[in-house]
Amino acid sequence: MDSGAGIPTQDLPRLFERFHRIEGTPSRTHEGSGIGLALVQELVKLHGGTIEVSSLQGHGSTFTVRVPMGSSHLPASLVVMDGPSGKTSATKTFVDEAMRWLPDKTERETPRLLPSEMLPSGGDRRFAATFGSRIVLADDNADMRAYVRELLSPYYQVHAYENGQSALAAARRDRPDLIVSDVMMPVLDGFQLLAAVRGDESLRSVPVVLLSARAGEESRIEGLDAGADDYIVKPFSARELLARMGSLLELRHMRRMAEEAFRLRTAQFETLLNEAPLGVYLVDADFRIRGANPTAVATFGDDTDLEGRDFDELMHRLWPREYADTVVQRFRQTLQSGEPFYVPEHIEQRADRGVTEFYEWQINRIPLPDGSFGVVCYFKDISAQIRARQQLESADRQKDEFLAMLAHELRNPLAPIQNAGEVLGRLSIDNTHARKAVAIVQRQVVNLARLVDDLLDISRITQGRVELQQRPVSIAEVVNQASEMVDPLLKLMNHEFSVTTHGTPCVLGDPTRLVQCVANVLGNAAKYTLPGGKIQLQVREGEGQVTIAVIDNGIGIPAELQAKVFDLFVQGDRTADRAQGGLGIGLSVVKRLIEMHGGAVTVFSAGKGRGSRFELRLPLLGTNEVDDIPKAPLKSSGRRILVVDDNADAADSLVALLAMDGHVVECAYAPLDAIEKASAFRPEIIFMDIGLPGTNGYELAGRLRRMTDLQAVRLVALTGYGLAEDKQRALDAGFESHLTKPAMPEAIQAVLARLDG
Repeated sequence: MDSGAGIPTQDLPRLFERFHRIEGTPSRTHEGSGIGLALVQELVKLHGGTIEVSSLQGHGSTFTVRVPMGSSHLPASLVVMDGPSGKTSATKTFVDEAMRWLPDKTERETPRLLPSEMLPSGGDRRFAATFGSRIVLADDNADMRAYVRELLSPYYQVHAYENGQSALAAARRDRPDLIVSDVMMPVLDGFQLLAAVRGDESLRSVPVVLLSARAGEESRIEGLDAGADDYIVKPFSARELLARMGSLLELRHMRRMAEEAFRLRTAQFETLLNEAPLGVYLVDADFRIRGANPTAVATFGDDTDLEGRDFDELMHRLWPREYADTVVQRFRQTLQSGEPFYVPEHIEQRADRGVTEFYEWQINRIPLPDGSFGVVCYFKDISAQIRARQQLESADRQKDEFLAMLAHELRNPLAPIQNAGEVLGRLSIDNTHARKAVAIVQRQVVNLARLVDDLLDISRITQGRVELQQRPVSIAEVVNQASEMVDPLLKLMNHEFSVTTHGTPCVLGDPTRLVQCVANVLGNAAKYTLPGGKIQLQVREGEGQVTIAVIDNGIGIPAELQAKVFDLFVQGDRTADRAQGGLGIGLSVVKRLIEMHGGAVTVFSAGKGRGSRFELRLPLLGTNEVDDIPKAPLKSSGRRILVVDDNADAADSLVALLAMDGHVVECAYAPLDAIEKASAFRPEIIFMDIGLPGTNGYELAGRLRRMTDLQAVRLVALTGYGLAEDKQRALDAGFESHLTKPAMPEAIQAVLARLDG
């Protein structure tokens, strides 16, 4: 009982709580730690007693303690005999705990390690990753400050301060991992400290824990609403404090690791995006540029400030109106429907720069953080690739034009040589050497003509411009014609040649092309077999296909060459004794033509010097479906023929050849001369060159057709231009046939026979 100031009524219910202090007193000079009455109450309860207080403010206070006598009312576990005297020490455990509430002699003295039972979760070191973290502690009560520091110091670096202002200054100097603050403090209380931390950009993410004697849900919610990460009510146990501090620091540690990983991933992504040669930019739901990487910014022009720019306006500044409208419409459609759009190649002239640019681009709709959609555009400048392709296409066109012109220029001199050789061959020449010379000329003209044809064939085949004239074909006839074509070379090389066939197989194919393929393979066998060699041609049926095999005992093919022998321009070793070697394109032509017929070509060789075996396999047809290849037509004679060619040798030699067949022939070397000769001579048939000076053959044909007395004349184009389009153009111009120089006598006779029909 005392006669002091008394205790305010509102403080009576909480008077025995740990760390509770009476608020509103005029002076706090004599305030203690706030644990005395709580300790007294615990001790009284431990002895089975009670303590009561009554007070009237301004009239003193009365404390009444009632404790039963003896120890029979106490639990046996709490009754401990202390030495011979038999005194009990039931309060020892509580006193030990209370002693830890008291400050050390010196606040800065290193605290004692906690006993093992005070470790979180009974010694569980699940918070070990957080040990060593920096904690700033703010509490104006020295006892509480020392107590909390003692609990945390064995595991963390604790820096304690007597008010919020000092704690805030320390945190700003060296950013801590956690701030622990009492609520009621002078200068800067806990809530003010919390507000300052959350308002500081450098400290905003630091977790803050508030300590307060104000219990109850409302107080806790108030603290959490203010931004605290936790709110701990005094009194608290060591285990609770360590567990909650450890949890917060562990969460902080995990968040920091996740942020660092995210930062690294973001930095890597930005590096990749910024260094990529691919342009990337984002258009948001308001149709404004949300962001762009450096490649995209450079492409947009001199204006590097793209953020927030209107996409529609920007496109119309960069591109012509029609194209800009198309781009904007595609972006809007993708934004609305989510349907992606891809343009593999677009060529457009810039409106702002006046240059032509080439782009590959695509757009996709993506979700944005605010819940709306945007359109991301990826684009690549493919100008270098397009220009390279255009250069290749131009070079390819030039190559085709060159080959066509080369063929024309080669065929023009071949035509008179061919005709002259044929004329000489028909004359009765007694001189053996002269007959041999004529035969050589005839054979070599055929070889040269084949080389020219191969040059043009490979160009047409690779571009898919060859059209097969397919019909049922007898393989026997194909073999016979191919053998006849190669026979002069076989005899020249003194080879032993044999043909073996089984049955009468037939295929669906282009007879001319099939004869070309067999003759090419057979000719290669003759060329690459030493004189006096042995060559076999075998035809057999089986498994729905016919196989044409050409077998020789020649020089063979090395293993490394067999895999690429059908590639363009590939040849075996060329030596001085194999002057018959070609351009290395014949087998490539054969392979592609046979494949166009649905077949295949293979080669077998045991190696160098051990011969070769080429097999051409084609799908088989029934024998009833075959129309044999037409035999050479009967000779036509007695026709009035005009030959028009500016190459006098070609014209004169053809005139001589036709005259020997019994035709009445005239020739003209120029277009005007041709018109005069045609008007006077009244020919039935005109063999006309196309590449005439001044007026080409197409124009001359039109003029002749318009002449009344020549409307019935039959026109035959005889030219060095042998492409498919050249033949079609001749037919469109009114020619009834097209012959490519040098025209074989059999081909000329076939045309004349057809015109007779």
